[in-house]
Amino acid sequence: MGADLAKQTRVLQGHICAQGGHVLSTIQDLRSATQASPLRKAYVLAPHDTSSDEAGLDITGVDSPIIWVSEWWIERCLHRKTLTDPENDVCSRPLGRSPIPGSFMMTRWLRWPKLTASGFDQLTVCSTGFTGVDLLHLSKVIQLMGRSLCSYWMHTN
Repeated sequence: MGADLAKQTRVLQGHICAQGGHVLSTIQDLRSATQASPLRKAYVLAPHDTSSDEAGLDITGVDSPIIWVSEWWIERCLHRKTLTDPENDVCSRPLGRSPIPGSFMMTRWLRWPKLTASGFDQLTVCSTGFTGVDLLHLSKVIQLMGRSLCSYWMHTN
């Protein structure tokens, strides 16, 4: 798994740098960079299935606005060939985890309602009109909630 993570890190760094971004490896590096020359924004990358709280990073002393993003943000920016605003795109931010089936995650950005409807744990979600990276991320969000996604509606759904 360590080799896969190292490879993913190199690929992400390559994409970020190719678009004119800079990659800092530690929060101390970010503190130093923002104190030397304040940034308009600092994007902090966390896995999509964690929350900013779970990342456990102490961002005190960073003199720039911090925007938490997930690896999906990079995918969405590359796919759309534009800088996507993560504040307006929920799948670009770390989503957190769904701790138990039938009870959704809660993060700084999202407040998922507790669902207690009978049979919700057997719910299948059917979607239309999603393609590419949007369909990929929708299916992953549905899986994070412990549900399944079908690509077309059938009477048995």
